[in-house]
Amino acid sequence: MSLYVALLSVLVGLARGLSLRNLVNHHFRALGWFFGALALQLFLGTEYAETLIGVRLIAPLLNLGSMAMLLWALWANGVLAGARVAFVGVMLNLAVIFANGGKMPVSADAAAAVGMPASRIAFLAAGRSLTHRLLRPDTKLAWLGDVLYLPKPGAQSPLFSLGDVVLAVGLFLLVQGAMAAGRVEKPSGQVDTPGTGC
Repeated sequence: MSLYVALLSVLVGLARGLSLRNLVNHHFRALGWFFGALALQLFLGTEYAETLIGVRLIAPLLNLGSMAMLLWALWANGVLAGARVAFVGVMLNLAVIFANGGKMPVSADAAAAVGMPASRIAFLAAGRSLTHRLLRPDTKLAWLGDVLYLPKPGAQSPLFSLGDVVLAVGLFLLVQGAMAAGRVEKPSGQVDTPGTGC
């Protein structure tokens, strides 16, 4: 989802006459923390990670740790308004994950509505996922969980949370801000005039 949002923002930026070079050359801070968080999340989502007993034991801590790393990366880039919005989105996700033992709750009804295989739903119900679990009656902050999806015809829509929506908005604005960095808007009606020379 985040990749699509970033690509959309780039296209919108180009349509607005913003510079892709500004985005490429922008001095983003704490990139190592960002890529570390991404790598950790990708690792926790692999079948290989699920087979490692040691990883399973500390998976909730690793999941929360990856969120903390992402928060630090966004905080370090707080000069961009989009980073501040994205920070709020990650905080919302972190709140529900922390409140539910280090795993993001997932609505079984929403999962079925988007065509998630019954085997995958059973996998979540059994608590075998390292990062997610099915929403239960005792789930805390359930409204912040993965309970949202796009209605048909987007039957294959991914599940996402309110925090994901805020994060996506922040990411969109962050890319726009980086592409616009250093751009000077001319006052309305101003016309360039040739220099007089010497």
